[in-house]
Amino acid sequence: MKRFHYSWVILLVTFLSILIASIIRSSSGVFIVPFEAEFGWDRSTISFAFAISLLLYGISGPFMAALIEVTGIKKMMILAMTTLLVGVKIVEDIYLILRIIPKQFFYDNLRWN
Repeated sequence: MKRFHYSWVILLVTFLSILIASIIRSSSGVFIVPFEAEFGWDRSTISFAFAISLLLYGISGPFMAALIEVTGIKKMMILAMTTLLVGVKIVEDIYLILRIIPKQFFYDNLRWN
């Protein structure tokens, strides 16, 4: 029986990391209609914010490649995935602070019963 080679694990982890980062990066079109409804922003303002985000993403590419050359792929992958997870968690916390907690506070404290 052939032994399972560790490089397949590396390939799977890399594939899943790139897949998850791509999904998060390209999901901006899904949020346009909810942003319009929730905040009252127009489509051009939302698209402009996403365009700036993509521009910065593209400009940072060569600098990230240089950083990978200096630090190594393994450390850079860990740093990038940690940064991505922290960013997603911060967005989730901001949503909780700005949307859920004030509604619960006002709902509980302003009831007439």
